Amino acid sequence: MSSKMVSSHIRKHYPSILVVEGFWGTGKSGLIAEIRKSYPCVFIPEPNHIEYRIKNDISNWYRKEHRRRFELAKKYNRLGEHVVMERSIISSLAFYFASTGILPSWTGRELKKFSETNTQVIFLSKDKKATLRNSSYIQDKTVRMLISRDSGFYDRYLGFYKEILPTILATKILITDLTNNSGFEKAKRVVRNTLRSHRKNRTFLGERTDKCVSAVVMYKDKFLLLFDRNRKHFSLPQGHLEINETKVATAKREIEEETGFYDTEVLRPIGRYSYRYFVNKEVLKKTITVYLVNLKTLKRKGKKLGSHEKYDNCFLRYHDALRNLKWPEDKEALTRAWHHLNKKA
Repeated sequence: MSSKMVSSHIRKHYPSILVVEGFWGTGKSGLIAEIRKSYPCVFIPEPNHIEYRIKNDISNWYRKEHRRRFELAKKYNRLGEHVVMERSIISSLAFYFASTGILPSWTGRELKKFSETNTQVIFLSKDKKATLRNSSYIQDKTVRMLISRDSGFYDRYLGFYKEILPTILATKILITDLTNNSGFEKAKRVVRNTLRSHRKNRTFLGERTDKCVSAVVMYKDKFLLLFDRNRKHFSLPQGHLEINETKVATAKREIEEETGFYDTEVLRPIGRYSYRYFVNKEVLKKTITVYLVNLKTLKRKGKKLGSHEKYDNCFLRYHDALRNLKWPEDKEALTRAWHHLNKKA
């Protein structure tokens, strides 16, 4: 069977792998959050060497991680699941090319694996000036320095996706500018066409439901965030419902356990979202209800954290909190709370 016939057979009979690529700060997380809310798929987040405290041979670590994650995506495909990946080995290629101006010797060997799957690549970009202006918020210091010191890094990075990748990758590629809303709508149409098929084929995996509660906690004119010292990012307090526990009770308990603050008033629910991920040979569908909570005083007790949890409490004003939150779902919850509070005022 020829390579074209194999590719056609794969597209017809197998679920898809959707790879979301993009320059830092161009909206990958926002698009992925929209996908996870709208389509039944398994999500594989991008690797982060900072979270894993990798300090040596970082480029090679990313290459190995991307290879491992792609093999995992193929496994989920064989089990009948659509997969959404945040970045892939293509990101490592783009970074290498933007840094050196040449392609690495392993380019063809790594990209050949994409032809064995039903893969769609989406590359997101935005206005250059706005992108570079926001680069100071990039977590990785090495990337920040490259962008600030090398005026051609950004252009070579985009040039790789726009001019080089289409000539060496035998799979579908969408390059879209999210500076205006039309680019986002174009990306959503491609996502819909990619993930709406093969529904009858999924799912061969068991699916378990997990109910959780998240809280946007306000104190006067600031919001309470958790800084995870292990993973180096900010999030909202969140936790699982216990047996015979109401969602309101869960919100109050989780805030007390994770922050120590107990003098709270749950004001109202402000949203709910779900997403799916793979764990222990089954798909876990996690549904999170978000509450707006008022912290009446700063009375507190000792935190009750798990052995793996290391959180610091941080009070931030709205715009600082919005910029620092890692997860798009947390950002959306904070924005809803902010609009509700201003409308009420």
